[in-house]
Amino acid sequence: MDNQQKAVLFAFLLTFTNYAFAGDTSMSQSEKNTNVMQSDRYENTPMSVEEKSFLYAINQMVASDDQETDYQKLIANAPTDHKGVFWYECAVALSELPENSELDLRNNGRLFVALGILSNLIKVNPSFPQIWAQRIIVLNYLAHGYSAIANNEFLESSTRKDFFERSKVMAKILTDLSLEATKSFPNDEWFQEKHEAAKQDFGYLFESNM
Repeated sequence: MDNQQKAVLFAFLLTFTNYAFAGDTSMSQSEKNTNVMQSDRYENTPMSVEEKSFLYAINQMVASDDQETDYQKLIANAPTDHKGVFWYECAVALSELPENSELDLRNNGRLFVALGILSNLIKVNPSFPQIWAQRIIVLNYLAHGYSAIANNEFLESSTRKDFFERSKVMAKILTDLSLEATKSFPNDEWFQEKHEAAKQDFGYLFESNM
């Protein structure tokens, strides 16, 4: 991502981060599990010292907005016996925003790797709303990030069109997933709110002939 695209994203995120979670004064348990990590987050989890150290290292990389590392290769060498809790916490760590609010939109970047982990977790743990909620949050970041770039009139039309199509794909997955979540967890208002927000935020993408 070039500097101009990053500038657009940064300006967008200053408002989006507050907007995305505004109004959720009554959080569901699924959303509470996506809070910013604390230093003792992993202390009472059934993970090995090596697994915890790996997650702490990811926290530091995310905090410093490391967009040079190939996170797909990184997790391929994770020191784990593949506990579900480890992979969930890994996805949460990768999908946190750094202090500068930059989004890592690379195919091997933090958000896409987190999305891949969560997609696999949902297949084997479909009854855990925390996994669904975290995947919705990641998709929300990706769809909004791509949309912000696509709507930048100072970029070349070919670049805008590319990001428009990417945003459209992420928005469709987000809308479909949040709808499915409302059916899987009908008593969780958080999923209902996120589905309505997705339709409101991205409905124009499916009407535009950009």
